[in-house]
Formats: sequence, C-alpha cells, structure tokens
Amino acid sequence: MAETQEFTLRAMAENYSEGHQWDHLDSEACVKAADEIKQLRAARAEKRKKASYVGVPAIFELQMACHVLVKAYRASIYHVGSSLERPDWRDVDLAMILDDEAFQREFPNAPLHSAGWELDPKWLVLTVALSKWLSEKSGVLVDFKFQPRTFANERHAGPRNPIGRYIALKPSEEDSTDDL
Repeated sequence: MAETQEFTLRAMAENYSEGHQWDHLDSEACVKAADEIKQLRAARAEKRKKASYVGVPAIFELQMACHVLVKAYRASIYHVGSSLERPDWRDVDLAMILDDEAFQREFPNAPLHSAGWELDPKWLVLTVALSKWLSEKSGVLVDFKFQPRTFANERHAGPRNPIGRYIALKPSEEDSTDDL
C-alpha cells in the first residue's frame, strides 16, 4: 500500500478535479503530497557516501604505517581505488606518488612514462615488500605501488585521499613537509 500512495495521490489530483466535490486546491494538495513522498523516498534510498569503506581499526593502522613511509620518502601516499567507492572492495589500493625526478632517482632503470616500471626489479621488491608489510600492519589486503606524478595525473582521474599525514597544532622540524 505504501508504494502506491504517491501514484494514488497523483491519480486523484488528475481524475477527481472535474465533476466531484473537489476544487483546484484539493488537486494541488494531492500533487504536493505526492511530490513530498517522492522526495522522501529518494532521500531515504540515497546511500550515504563514505570517505572510505575500510573499517576501523584497519584504516587507523594504515594511517600510522603510511606516516612512517611519508616521513622516510618525503612524498605523499594516496588511498585510491574501490575501497573508497564501495563496500565490496577486494583490497586497499595505496599509491605513493613521487615527483618525476624523485621517481627516476629511486628507480633509475625504470621507464618514466609507461607502466613498464612494473618490470623493474627494485620497484617489484619494494612494492611487494611494502604491500605485505602494510597488509600485516592493518589486517587487510593492501596493494601498494610507487608512481611518477605525471603518469599518475595523466592516467588516473579517480578520487585520491591522502593517507599518512597528521595535522599537528605545533609541528616539529622533523614533521615539516614544506618541501614536498
């Protein structure tokens, strides 16, 4: 019955306005009520968008572990991929995006403008080791990768949430990220 109220009200407004003891105000009231029902249903059906579908404490563990990496590499890590968008994610995708020069210094034998760096031995060892370490720290499967900034910006337009950074009321010298 509740599902048909909106449509019943609209039918009443259309069909009973002529020849019954209704006037245009009765029809308007029915249309307004039907519109309100429609809006309330839409609001109820709309899912609340979350910042991340990774639960607590895993996201906190990732935050703390990524903080160590941010400080070590002086670069930004971003939470990307399906765990930002839906509850049925398989793994947590994390990308450390290095400026192109820093990426080239870290992985001198890796090509800069193609995903061919995935065949670079150093890139592979670090990526696999850090993925495993982050997975162990957080208790969730993590896919960690290094990417050069130009490539990441050109190829990946999806949402990115920074992870591993803290806001301090009185930052210390060692926490400074002004040169990033």
